[in-house]
Amino acid sequence: MRKLKFGILAMTTVLFVACGGVKQDKIAGEWKLTGLTNDGEKVELTDCDKQTTWKFTEVSAESLADGTKVQKLIGAAPDDCKFYSFDSKWTVKDGKLFVSTSRVGGMGGLSMAGMMDIVELTNNKLVLNSMGKEITLEK
Repeated sequence: MRKLKFGILAMTTVLFVACGGVKQDKIAGEWKLTGLTNDGEKVELTDCDKQTTWKFTEVSAESLADGTKVQKLIGAAPDDCKFYSFDSKWTVKDGKLFVSTSRVGGMGGLSMAGMMDIVELTNNKLVLNSMGKEITLEK
């Protein structure tokens, strides 16, 4: 009986770790912001928000202060969209997405950082929630 319990625990751990890797793979790539809500209310996106590409790369970035390994996140906006681009870091930890910084709305807009709940993740859609703000990204 003891071996059975250990076997189930080991299998659960392996499945948990494997599922975390799948999320990381699904997130990597180029995304566009298609939706934003703040405390349940829809926020109108600017044309620059809609044109900014969020590129979750698989390129390693400098580790966080606690040693956590992270990848580069590049927010690339068209040249005429000042203050929309950003350079950031990202990783998946404990089933959540960590982003060191992001920008929506340009100068004076919304900056989001920290651990974000992954509400929905498919091959073409990523929905994140953090402190009452929900963002939708699509490929």
